[in-house]
Amino acid sequence: RLMARSMQSTAARDNRRLRMMMIVLFCLSSAGLAYQIALTRVFSLIYQYHYVFLVVSIATLGLGVGAALTYGLLRNHNESAKSPFIATVMLTAVFLVVAVFLAGSRSASLSVMNIVIVLVPFLLIGWINAIVYWQFGANSTQLYGADLFGAVAGLILGPVLLPLLGPFGIILAMGVIIGLAALILADGRQQQILAIVLMVGMFAVTLVN
Repeated sequence: RLMARSMQSTAARDNRRLRMMMIVLFCLSSAGLAYQIALTRVFSLIYQYHYVFLVVSIATLGLGVGAALTYGLLRNHNESAKSPFIATVMLTAVFLVVAVFLAGSRSASLSVMNIVIVLVPFLLIGWINAIVYWQFGANSTQLYGADLFGAVAGLILGPVLLPLLGPFGIILAMGVIIGLAALILADGRQQQILAIVLMVGMFAVTLVN
């Protein structure tokens, strides 16, 4: 009986963690797609219109490189690469940096620095995705489903929020969503407080914007 209860407890804990990771992937996917939509507007306003097509290329590059680098670190048993919480905290802060950087830009030709700045969020999303699929590879079907539903939500959120918040406001709002993902991943009181502070801070900045 004790063994059966232990197995049931372990299974319940694993199912709870899987549901949490599905919500995290949903948040990541929706934030990533809405961020792409915001970038298309920013690129058309700040840079020459024919650079808009680069948004998809930048997103694909960032997601792929981020996942590949993380996979290499995980294979080498790099413990620091296994924490999705750290990556989500970094991503929340990066969305703020990107929004401020783009808002302060003036009409100009697209530079390498501009590309690198807008690329970083996609690198981090690729990093977190790789960690989640690495840890829960046996449940890839459920994870992929959450990923797809998140993408649909992002495609709806982007056009809906664009006239309300503007492209920079959308980027800030995506920081709030990623802050929620960080709160879900938080392990311990200190991490929970950090995630809440980041999420509330991003929400306040979004309202001010």
